[in-house]
Amino acid sequence: THASCTNQNDGAIDLSIIGNFAPPLSYLWFDGSTQQDVQNLGPGSYIVFVSDANNCLASQTYVVNLGYGLTQSGIVTNASCNGACTGSVDVTVTGGLPPLDYAWSPGNTTQDLNFLCAGTYTLTVYDGAGCSAVMPYAVQKAPSGITVQLTPTDATCNGNDGSIDLTATGGQPAYTYLWSSGPNTQDINGLVSGVYSVTVTDALGCSSQSGVFVGQSSTMTLSVATQGTNCAGGCNGSADLTVMGTGPFTYAWSDGYSFEDHPDLCTGTYTVTVQDALGCTKTLSVTVQNNSSMDVTGVVTPVLCSGANTGAINLSVTGGTPGYTFDWSQGSNTEDIGNLPAGTYTVTVTDQLNCTITQVFQVPGNAPIQVNTSVSPNICFGTSQGWINLTITGGNPGYVFDWEHIPGANDSEDLNNLAAGTYTVTVTDGSGCTQSATAVVSESQPLQLSGMVANPLCSGGATGSIHLTVTGGTLPYVYAWSVGLSGPVFTNVEDPANLAADTYRVVVTDAGGCTASDLYTLTDPVPLQFSIVSLANNCVEETLSGPTLSGATYTWTGPDNFSAATQTVAVSAAGTYTLTVSDVNGCTASAQYVVNLLANGSCGAIKGMLYFDADESCTFTNNEVGLAGWIVRAEGAADTLYGVTDDDGRYNIGVPLGMYAIKVLVPNGLWGICTNATPIDIVTPGQIVAGGDFAAQAIFTCPALEVNLSVDKLRRCFDNNYYQVQYCNKGTQKATDAFVTLALDPFLTPVESSMSYTDLGANVFRFEVGDLEVGECGNLNMEVYVNCNAILGQTHCTEAAVYPDTLCMPPGAGWSGASLQVSSICLPDSLRFIITNQGGVNMTTGLNYIVVEDGVMFRSSLSSPMAADEVMEVTVPANGSTWRLEVAQEQNHPSGAEWIGLSVEGCTSNSSFSTGFVNQFPQSDEAPALDRNCTPNKGSFDPNDKHSDPVGFGVERFVRPGTEIEYKIRFQNTGTDTAFTVRILDTLSSWLDPASIRFGVSSHHYQYNLTGEGVVHFNFYDIALPDSNINEAASHGFVVFTIRHKTDAPLETLIENKASIYFDFNEPIVTNTTWLRLDTKFLTVSVWQPHLPLAAIKTSPNPFRDETLLEISGLERQGNLRLQVFDLNGMLLEEQESSSTSFLLKAQNWPTGFYTFRVLQSGKLV
Repeated sequence: THASCTNQNDGAIDLSIIGNFAPPLSYLWFDGSTQQDVQNLGPGSYIVFVSDANNCLASQTYVVNLGYGLTQSGIVTNASCNGACTGSVDVTVTGGLPPLDYAWSPGNTTQDLNFLCAGTYTLTVYDGAGCSAVMPYAVQKAPSGITVQLTPTDATCNGNDGSIDLTATGGQPAYTYLWSSGPNTQDINGLVSGVYSVTVTDALGCSSQSGVFVGQSSTMTLSVATQGTNCAGGCNGSADLTVMGTGPFTYAWSDGYSFEDHPDLCTGTYTVTVQDALGCTKTLSVTVQNNSSMDVTGVVTPVLCSGANTGAINLSVTGGTPGYTFDWSQGSNTEDIGNLPAGTYTVTVTDQLNCTITQVFQVPGNAPIQVNTSVSPNICFGTSQGWINLTITGGNPGYVFDWEHIPGANDSEDLNNLAAGTYTVTVTDGSGCTQSATAVVSESQPLQLSGMVANPLCSGGATGSIHLTVTGGTLPYVYAWSVGLSGPVFTNVEDPANLAADTYRVVVTDAGGCTASDLYTLTDPVPLQFSIVSLANNCVEETLSGPTLSGATYTWTGPDNFSAATQTVAVSAAGTYTLTVSDVNGCTASAQYVVNLLANGSCGAIKGMLYFDADESCTFTNNEVGLAGWIVRAEGAADTLYGVTDDDGRYNIGVPLGMYAIKVLVPNGLWGICTNATPIDIVTPGQIVAGGDFAAQAIFTCPALEVNLSVDKLRRCFDNNYYQVQYCNKGTQKATDAFVTLALDPFLTPVESSMSYTDLGANVFRFEVGDLEVGECGNLNMEVYVNCNAILGQTHCTEAAVYPDTLCMPPGAGWSGASLQVSSICLPDSLRFIITNQGGVNMTTGLNYIVVEDGVMFRSSLSSPMAADEVMEVTVPANGSTWRLEVAQEQNHPSGAEWIGLSVEGCTSNSSFSTGFVNQFPQSDEAPALDRNCTPNKGSFDPNDKHSDPVGFGVERFVRPGTEIEYKIRFQNTGTDTAFTVRILDTLSSWLDPASIRFGVSSHHYQYNLTGEGVVHFNFYDIALPDSNINEAASHGFVVFTIRHKTDAPLETLIENKASIYFDFNEPIVTNTTWLRLDTKFLTVSVWQPHLPLAAIKTSPNPFRDETLLEISGLERQGNLRLQVFDLNGMLLEEQESSSTSFLLKAQNWPTGFYTFRVLQSGKLV
């Protein structure tokens, strides 16, 4: 049983044994099976061995097929003729399970196929069991097609003797033939002229057709004899024709002549057609030559430059009969012609026989020089970004370029970096021909900015805006706004809004990358400022009032959770009260008032006014103004208390019960008080007594300008260091055209300033501040960068001066008029102090000065009085020490200074020098119109601290009696939010004189007051100081004031001072305590005693002529020693270094006299 198509493993073999055998039988199949029958067989061959009991053996092989034995076969009939579709396939199918399906490729579903072209056809037969049989059948193409070749033989003219010879190949021989003219032979003859066709059929019935033309020929012959012409172009030639054949003949020449022989022929080629009596024709070509050939040649000189007349033709004539004449197309009749422009010229040459020849010549010329320009404009107005590129055509290469009015541009084809304008170039080619061209470099319209500024509604607010208008350039524009000259960009809109008062810079960039910038300043309106006024104080209760403003709201806060919303309040608890006022614009301001219920409630108040008595009537008139910031003192038997006049000139001093005299402290000798105050007696608690109105009059009429300079800090390699300058007119007359100069330390570079300035050179800058009214003050600041080349801790000294600085007061009693000034020059080998008597008169006393090196007195000297304008030099070595020269000022000098001095740090030829000594001594800038600030640069620092200047000498911080002390209080908001009010309270040392206080420069606007026996108030209202986490650079502030100690302070007096800093309502931050000690003899003298207690120096011999030995003993440690020897002028004469403890000193060429020396170990004095 065969295997089915779907399973393929269900075949079986049922074995039957026949014949003679001895049972039992044994079976062995291919797979080891011993059964008689086997099942589950797939398609294949299987062998079985059978043995009987006698070991007779037989074997048989059986084949198991797939399916039901589905097979196919076919008979193919090939195509009978080449290219014909006459093939067929007759298919026979055996086996399989009906029904059967047929699938041909290409597609057909019949069992057999007919009318097949040559090709392969594949049949797939499917039976009912899903079995299939596939078979391809190839239909062969017929043998190659029949090829017929016909060879005709023409008939004679009008004859029937033509024939066609046929040759057949291909197909299946034998062939049969059928001609269009009737015959069925292979070849045919006896033909007249005409077209004949034939069909050739092979043994397979395939056929091919072909055709051919049988022409006719003639026996006629033609010959000709020609006679050439005598002149080129002449017509005296002839042709003698001879014809053989059947006449008569007719003639047709190509020029229309109709006779046999043709006279009067010109040079050229002709044809003649002859027809005989039979109508047959024959054609002959006839050529007539020129027997007298005249030839014309010429040498042409071309035109080098386009448009010029430099061409020429040099003619040469050969042949013909000499005696030539010439006729040129441009009218000349000479053989050669010149001065020709480029073009075409024709000449006719005639010889002696009137034979002519015409020749054409071309005089070439160079193409004209064409200068084409490609121009790029200046995208940005006023720049030099344009270029011109030339493209040259024509002319003769080897061009040279000459640009008009552009030196150095010759031989350059193209130009770059051009400003707007017209440019002309002359191009010269290799033949010297020239051509000029002009190009215009254009530029855009200038980018111009204008703006309308809307200032903030409130001081310190951010409601301002700038409306910017941009013209010129190329749209679109890009905007970059920043604060100041170097701030980061904070917006890129055209019209920024919500702006605070400041200077804003905008940089506008157009589509071409052109930029323009401008500065716009928004100013704050007059800030909402006020002072809390005490209406009454009965020592148990004080009545306070704020300003009267229409539509304003009032918010009071104070001790013990006090709060109120009225303009006036009555309070009974001592402490600080804050009033916040908001006006109709939403602007707010705050003020504070300290309620001090003196003497446990037994107190009163003294009130009054100070005004400028301009008409000197000693009475107040309506047009006279109050004087602000003057100190008023109430002097009692047991207490001396102070107050400061407010913006309206009013004062209010709270005092314990008792008798007081009121005194106004004038700022300088230009002022006097004409009103005599009567004693004030406060007898009842809460009593407010009028202390009197004081009229201040001008004793001398002139301005008196003061300047104050300070800086919060200086940090190396940073630029957020701000010098603040305050200038005031403390005089009795308006100062006109005032200006301030600022001389920066060499290591400082200006970054930007709040006011425009003029650079005077040498790091000096001038600020025009205009007119200053009496009592008017102003401020400016300059941001500086500290050079990284400065060493850490190096001191940087900067000076500010205000002008005019002429004093109008006569010299005080006892002052001669002499005035000393100290300056210095640092040279590579020495430092020279220069003392000048610039007072215009001779000194009355001798010149006394001392020289200090690194805090140790180097020399003290007393010289003769200096004459007017005399200059004296004191020279010390430039060894890196900090040197100071102090000079005793002329007695009773108007500045009040007994000594003036100058410290110089860093004068050395190497990079090492001492620091920390400059500020141990005063800056000697007592003149009010001059202020000198010397500040060391720092790394880290305490943000809330207090400093004094000078800091004092040594660890004891000694200062001379009478020294003016400058205190600087620094503060920083290190909290987590903006501080809107900063208050500083400084309770002065009892040894400081409140009457001598001068309120100085600060980082921010402030109000000040002086109360009690010496409590200084600095109030920074609406300061809006950001916290250091948000803006570290802007979180700092400072304030400066100067003061003197009381005149009765004894030597060794310790002056201590500290301050309390309040940020809004937080607890105070208490600064460090500064201290200074009064003394006079604190400088050590280096010449006379050793610095180390046990050190001793022995010189032997002393005096000496040639040499002396210096031996040092009592040293505390090992180390090389350095010896320095000076003359009495301080000039360094000799310097030695030794690893031992002795020096051998030779006199060399020193003059006879006294010399000083010093010994150092590791840079420190022995």
